[in-house]
Parts: sequence; structure tokens; C-alpha cells
Amino acid sequence: MKINKISFLARFFCILFFILAVNFNANASSITPIAIEINDTVKVNSITYTNDSKFEVLVQANQKLWTQENGKDKYTETSDLLIVPSFVKIPAGQKQVFRVTKRDKNESQFKAYRLALEDVSEEVGDALTENQVANMRFRFDHNLPVYFYPTSAKKSSYKIPTMSLCDEKVGTERQACLRIQNEEPMHVKVEDILIKVQNQRTTIVPTFLTVLPKSYKDINISIPRVAQPVTIEAKTSFGPASITLPVQYTQK
Repeated sequence: MKINKISFLARFFCILFFILAVNFNANASSITPIAIEINDTVKVNSITYTNDSKFEVLVQANQKLWTQENGKDKYTETSDLLIVPSFVKIPAGQKQVFRVTKRDKNESQFKAYRLALEDVSEEVGDALTENQVANMRFRFDHNLPVYFYPTSAKKSSYKIPTMSLCDEKVGTERQACLRIQNEEPMHVKVEDILIKVQNQRTTIVPTFLTVLPKSYKDINISIPRVAQPVTIEAKTSFGPASITLPVQYTQK
């Protein structure tokens, strides 16, 4: 009897998962591209919002100025960007193009923003009945970076970011604070961090972060307890950056 109950529950959750998966795909939306840059060559960018759901969506555009202070991201209110339309209704299965530009294109300093395209549609719960599980509604918000670069930021090559310990102590949970410093006038992307120990398998830590120009980011990373140096390497858009931790850090 117990086995039958478990089997019934397993079948029930499989069916529920299938319903939710089908419904999730039917309610999806997407945008292209996922990042834009405004410069002297490209003054106006286009973003295509695709509503693949079976519901009409109401999309509102919001913007924040994006800076990095003390190794952390900071977002503040701004109206620097001109986004058209800023508020629009997109029918099911249709696409909408948003135009994005900067109000003041004569600025000489780099600036970064986060542009959010938010689904602000009203709840549709009142239109559903108990038998309309497959009509559940999901909301999707999209948040993409917008970079404004003056001509002076463009170079043929960029210096690889430096890596250092932002805290000289490794805690009891084997966490080390790692600082990635970008001295260039262009933002740098960090994709993966590799932890290398001699004669052992390399550990790959998936990492997706951006370090803005003349800024740094602090991240915590687990350090293995070994009686030998450990090399930490970050794959960046400017090339590989690395730091080697001596034995006094790794064997504690």
C-alpha cells in the first residue's frame, strides 16, 4: 500500500510538472539584444520585445543609473535615457520595438544604466476557474545593461584586470574575499573563475559579473584546505587574470 501511495504521488507530481512546464513556455517573453551601447557611431538603439504568451501584456520601461562603490553595485533614480515607447500594450504573439537613446549625448564621461522592461499587467486571477489550471499567468521582467561611451574610451586593447584579496583573512567557512579591479575606461565581463591546485582537478565556479570602468567588484569564493599554493584564475573579456594564494592562506 505504501508503495502504491508513493507511485501515485510520483505520477501526480510528474503530471503537475508537465502542466507547469507547458504553461511556462506558453507564457514566455524575450528581448533582443540583451545589452546595448550608445556612442558616437550608434546614437539610437533598438530593443525587440517578443510576447510569446497567449496573454496581452502591458510593459513599462524604467531606468536606473548604475555605479559601483566599495565593490558593490549601486542603483539610483535617473531620467538620462529617452525610451520610446515608455509604456505600451503588446498583444499575444506580437512584437514591440523600443528605441533607446541618451538625452545628452555630449557628455564626456562614461555612464552605465540598467533598463528594466517590466510586465505591469493586472492580475488575471478573476478570469480563471478551478478547472483552468493551464491558463495560469506568469509575469516576466527583463533587465538589461545600457552603456554610454564617449569617443575617448575606445582603444585597440585593454589592460587585464588585477586580482587581489580584499580581506587578508580566510574565514572558518573557507571563504576568501576576492577583488577584481578594472583600471580601463571600458567595462569588463567576468565569465568563470577557476580554482587550480597542483595535481588535483580544477574547480570551475560559474561567474557572471561586470566590472565598470575605473571600478572594482568584491566576491566571496571558497578556498580548498591544502598544504600548497592555490591559483585562482578569472576568465575576463580582456583576457585571463589570476592570483596565487600562498600556503599560509590555504592550509589554515
